[in-house]
Amino acid sequence: PPRRLTTTTTTSSSTPSPPSTLTITLKPLRSTPTSSALTLPSLPLTTSVYDLKTLYSTHTTLAIQNIKLLFQKKPVPDSKTVKELINGGSDVTPSVTEVEFSVMVIGGGGVGGGGGGVGRAAASTPPIISPVEEMLPPKVAQGPSGAEELKTEAFWGDLRGFLVQRLRDEGEGERLAGVFREAWERS
Repeated sequence: PPRRLTTTTTTSSSTPSPPSTLTITLKPLRSTPTSSALTLPSLPLTTSVYDLKTLYSTHTTLAIQNIKLLFQKKPVPDSKTVKELINGGSDVTPSVTEVEFSVMVIGGGGVGGGGGGVGRAAASTPPIISPVEEMLPPKVAQGPSGAEELKTEAFWGDLRGFLVQRLRDEGEGERLAGVFREAWERS
């Protein structure tokens, strides 16, 4: 005789539903006058790391590109959401109500007003300019520029170093730097 399959169903009221919002604390690794802890209540699980960096940047006036968030002592990419981080890749949402990120300030933590950014979000987000920045004259590059810069050995050394590092092939980097220089000299 065929075996009967029995299924059991559970109602949704018997299992507690996971929270849809969290309290997130952004705590700097080192306390400085420009960085302080920030607690953000009732943020959705779909909040991205980039959104958290933007909120912290607005709170502290640090530039977004100078802020790196760490979750469980590991750096996290801007594209991840809080849900992805606390789940560890699983589809089940744990019943976590509070999450803490460490904030690492990179490059001295220059004041930037939250402008700029890295990656695809920077292309869609215009930089924020404060009224004081609007009144200042545009910054002018110091030292040689344009055609003058191309005449310096430092430029060609930098180009060679960039190509070697980017291509991870010293021979090919040297060769391409030579090709570029020859083409420039002929023009």
